[in-house]
Amino acid sequence: MKKRLNIDTAEKIDHYHLAFWFVMLRILLDLAYCIVITEGYKIFGFTYDPDIVKYVLSYIASFAITFMATSFVTLKRPSSIMLIVLWSMAYLPNMVAFCNMNLPYTYFFYTNAFWISMFLFYRVVIIRISIKSPLQDKICLKSSLIFILFSLICIGYSIYYHGGIDLTLDFSEVYNLRMASRENGIAKVFESFLPLAVNIILPIGIIKSIKSRKYLIFLICVLGIVFSFSITGTKTWIFIAVLSMLGATFIKRDSDIRKYPMLLCGIILFGIISFSINMKFFGEISHFLNTYVTKRVFFDQSRNNFFWMDFFEQNPKLYLMQSILAPLRKIGVSVPYDIDVGRLIGSLYYNESQTNAASGTIADAYANFGALGVFIMPFVYSLFFSLVDKLVYKVPIVYIIPLTLTFAEYALNGSIFSTIFTYGCLMGAIIIWLLNKGDYFDNQSLIDCSVQKRRYIYARKG
Repeated sequence: MKKRLNIDTAEKIDHYHLAFWFVMLRILLDLAYCIVITEGYKIFGFTYDPDIVKYVLSYIASFAITFMATSFVTLKRPSSIMLIVLWSMAYLPNMVAFCNMNLPYTYFFYTNAFWISMFLFYRVVIIRISIKSPLQDKICLKSSLIFILFSLICIGYSIYYHGGIDLTLDFSEVYNLRMASRENGIAKVFESFLPLAVNIILPIGIIKSIKSRKYLIFLICVLGIVFSFSITGTKTWIFIAVLSMLGATFIKRDSDIRKYPMLLCGIILFGIISFSINMKFFGEISHFLNTYVTKRVFFDQSRNNFFWMDFFEQNPKLYLMQSILAPLRKIGVSVPYDIDVGRLIGSLYYNESQTNAASGTIADAYANFGALGVFIMPFVYSLFFSLVDKLVYKVPIVYIIPLTLTFAEYALNGSIFSTIFTYGCLMGAIIIWLLNKGDYFDNQSLIDCSVQKRRYIYARKG
C-alpha cells in the first residue's frame, strides 16, 4: 500500500543571513542619524551629542538582541514576521537615539528589558485552542465580492462625506485633510471600518488581483484606497497599498521574506546618498524618502519614546484609561488627563498644540504601568501573536504583508489595544482566516518547487 510520508519541509530562513543584514541596518541607521537627521531635521528636536561609552554599550546590546530576534523567525509561525518587523522599526532606532542623543541609561534599560521580555514571552505564551465552529463550512468567504463590497463602501462614504467626488493624492494636503476630518467628524462606525478596509482588506485584494491577474478587482481596490485617503489624508494607507503591490510582484515564495532587512538597508542608504547629493548640488535638505521613512518611521517614535518616559516619570500613569478602559470614564471613573496624552506631550515638548506626539511599544508600556509595564505589555503582545498564528496558519506570507505593516505602524505609534481592536488587526486576521478556510488563497503557489516535490513523495510499505 502507498503511504504519504509525514514530512514537514517548511522552507527554511537563514538566521545568520537575517542577523547580518539587521546589523548592517543598525550601522546605516547610525549614519543616517549623523548625516541626515541632525543636519536636515534638527529643528524637530533631534540633538546630536554622541557618547562613546553609550555607543559601545548600544552596539553590544544590538548584536546580542539581533541574534536573539532573528532566531525566532520561522515560517511555521507567521506572527514571527510581524514581530521582527516591529522590532526592527522600534528597537534598532532606539539604540541609535540612545547613543547619539546621549539619552539616560534608563532609556537603554527599559528598551532592552521590554524586548527581551517580548522574546521570552513569545517563546512560552502559546494559546492552546482549536479555532473551529459547527458553521465553519458555511461562513467561508470564497469570492472577490468581499473586496468589491469593502471598496464600494469606502467610495460611497467618501462621496457622502464630501458631498460629491473629491479625490486627491497630494501629500501637501495631508494636514488640511486631517484637520478637516477632525472638525467635520467621521461617523463612529467608519472610524473603525476605514482602517480595517484600507489597511488590510483592500491591500489583500490588491495582492490577490495581481497574483491572479484580475486587474478590474485591482482597480476597484485602488479606487477604494484613494477615496478613503481623500477623507483623512492618512499617508499610511497609501504606503501599505504601494508596499503590497511590491510584495505581490517580488515575493515569489515565502522564504523571500528574508530580503526584508536588505530592502530597509537599501532604502536608508539611498536616502543618505540622495540627501548628500541634494545638499551638495542643490542646497536642499528636505527629501520625500528621508521625511516619510528615515525620520517618520525610524526616528520620530524613538524621540517620542523618550518624551513619554520623561513625562510619565514625574506624572500619574494612565493605567489603560486612554485605551481599553476608556469607556469607564462614562460612568464617572476619574482620569488624570482631560485631553489625549499624545497632544499634551506634543504641546509640552514641541510647543505646538496641534502636534500629536503619538508613541507606542515601550512608551505605551511605561505610560500605563511604569517600570512594570515593560514586562506586562510584552505578555499582551505575545497573546495576540499566538492568536494570529492560529488564525493565519498556512496562509502564504505575501498575503499577511498588510496585516504585518498595519500592526507595526500602529503599535509603533499608539496603544497595543487600539492597534488590535480599533485599527482592525484582530478583525483583519479573522477575515484572513475566513478567506483561507474558503481556499481563497493558493497555499501552494508560494512554496519552492523542491519543497513541493518533497511534500508529495510516497513510500511503499508492507
